[in-house]
Amino acid sequence: MPPKPTDLLRLEASCRRLTTRHGDDQTAWRVWGSGPPLILLHGGFGSWTHWIRNIEALAAANTVYAVDMPAFGDSDRPEGTITSIRLADLIWKGIDSIFGPEANARIAGFSFGGVIGIQMASVQPNRIDNLILVGAGGYGISRPQNVNLEKWRHLTDPAERLAIHRRNLAALMFHDSEKIDDLAVYLQAENTSRATINSRAVAQSTNVPEILADLRVPIDGIWGACDAVSRERLPVLKEFLHGVDPSSEFIVIENAGHWVQYEAAELVNNELIALLGAERTRTVREAPDAAPQSPDHSDSTGLASSQTA
Repeated sequence: MPPKPTDLLRLEASCRRLTTRHGDDQTAWRVWGSGPPLILLHGGFGSWTHWIRNIEALAAANTVYAVDMPAFGDSDRPEGTITSIRLADLIWKGIDSIFGPEANARIAGFSFGGVIGIQMASVQPNRIDNLILVGAGGYGISRPQNVNLEKWRHLTDPAERLAIHRRNLAALMFHDSEKIDDLAVYLQAENTSRATINSRAVAQSTNVPEILADLRVPIDGIWGACDAVSRERLPVLKEFLHGVDPSSEFIVIENAGHWVQYEAAELVNNELIALLGAERTRTVREAPDAAPQSPDHSDSTGLASSQTA
């Protein structure tokens, strides 16, 4: 691996580190800023660094808590089967440890992190002040057949590995390949090599539309217009969110792909800040007779689908 990029070193040096425990295992948290707490959940095969271009902007008016979810980044992998609801429970336990068991949470979840955020809301809906989904997966949307990802784990040449990571980012994560810089490639290589579970399989086992059908929380969404996973289904996703919260905001960022908060960082930062600062009346909906129709859930996917090795 090349040396750590300057932006990564700067953020690591400026954070406060916390550790929460679940049994003998530890979950790593990094904290920046001051103000109302905001929990950031990363994507599959990722870490807190999925938010590297957003943390400083968000920390100007919030206390940002970026977690490495269990089995990712610096956090330990719990023993036994890991499901989305188990991850949600472990993160709630971490929040309880940091803030107390009565504390509410504002959560932003990227891709697979959006799936976990939805599960967190499903088990403790009264504690959710706002859930913001960013390019979230798990809606029964299959990865497009024309997205071909290359395997890299068998390679021993670091330069060849990095070249494949760059091509995979272009295939699934970015709309504009010119915006894939060395930092993005470094983070992709580092994160995918450290994850210890297959988050795509976890997302596949989570029936997100069924959960949303019974969910009553403040929820908003941000997607890239050119998201390789979701772009053909954005109207369906908007319908899902409005079914949960009729006053939800559904924001589409033009000329941006799946990793929208990296590729279009300034635009997404502005939208996140506006959503977090918005004071608008939320309408609690009545439970519907049925969830909106979605495709087969057998290949639900989040960010993990970009990490095939």
